[in-house]
Amino acid sequence: MIDILSSSSFFMSKPKQVVCPHCHKSVVARRMRKHIALTCAMAPPEIRKEMRGRMGLSNQNIISAILGAFLFLFGLPFTLTPFFLYQLGKSEFNFGETFIETFILLLFIPVAILFLMFGLFMQYKGLVEGIMRGNLEVSSQAPDQDHWDRHGHP
Repeated sequence: MIDILSSSSFFMSKPKQVVCPHCHKSVVARRMRKHIALTCAMAPPEIRKEMRGRMGLSNQNIISAILGAFLFLFGLPFTLTPFFLYQLGKSEFNFGETFIETFILLLFIPVAILFLMFGLFMQYKGLVEGIMRGNLEVSSQAPDQDHWDRHGHP
């Protein structure tokens, strides 16, 4: 029993403490990069920027996450449009009463599917590509006009 307790204390040891070379504060060794990148006021700006880059906290990733959140929220009303059309059709039109009302109700189905697909696509682009991966980019390069000429295509 005593051996079990003494072996468990091995796994519950205190984290290693180190001293920040810039501000001389005691920091847990695993959190040194985060401390220098975000909270250490004495570190030079180029070192803080490098630590942010190592942590993946660059301005491009933050802008990409904000743009991704905007795209996600932009797609939300389009995704909910079929529910709005269903409520409108339920309250305004009666199926089979007149030809026009039946035609309008049948027209709601493809319109609702198109809105739903567009909304889900926008939410996918915003959530997966923008927020989670952080690689939503706007290319500033023009397409290569001479690609086919250089590679011998007719």
